[in-house]
Amino acid sequence: MIAIILSRKDFRDYDQIVSVYTQEKGKMNLLVRGVKKIVSKNSAYLEPFSIVNITVEKGKEVAYLTRVQSENYLRNIREDLAKSLVAFYLVSLVDKLFSEAEVDNRFFVFLRVFLEYLDSLELLDDQKTIFIIDVFVVNLLSFLGFKLSSDEKIINSEFLPYIQVFEKGDLQEVFSLNFDVYLAKKIHKLVYDSLLSYTERKVADWAKTCII
Repeated sequence: MIAIILSRKDFRDYDQIVSVYTQEKGKMNLLVRGVKKIVSKNSAYLEPFSIVNITVEKGKEVAYLTRVQSENYLRNIREDLAKSLVAFYLVSLVDKLFSEAEVDNRFFVFLRVFLEYLDSLELLDDQKTIFIIDVFVVNLLSFLGFKLSSDEKIINSEFLPYIQVFEKGDLQEVFSLNFDVYLAKKIHKLVYDSLLSYTERKVADWAKTCII
């Protein structure tokens, strides 16, 4: 099945637990045996935000990842520090906010297209970095059931037209909008505060952590 790697954590001497978001089964935590051994063929394909094809086998207590093949390594992201910071942030946010077995094929497609669009960008400056993650978060909240354009406080505010554009997920349209710095900061604060409020989770502000 096709999956996007969200995170990997050490487990025992040579094993790891890899968190993935799959098209068929949503988020899964899988045990990968021997992946930390130097000779492991799987290790390079299990880096966060890689798009892979995996085979999974059920175990008594945990499912095992037994085979992995690369679908898209997103090399342009990995060779660009600014893009890498964004991609790591996006998948870590998904890992943090989604529970296992929450299946949403539309979200899988959205996440894959978003990462591939990021990979295709030629230039990523500070303003685009913040806007990209703002747009991602607005759509992520929508997939989680919190549509910002339906929030009464936003409906009656100057921000509604911008949030509606963000919810389309079209980054080219977002980049074509005319923002002054003051308005851009206000929109970002609205999106970040909404994420904290709706999810009730501690999340780092990407305007501070994803800027080089």
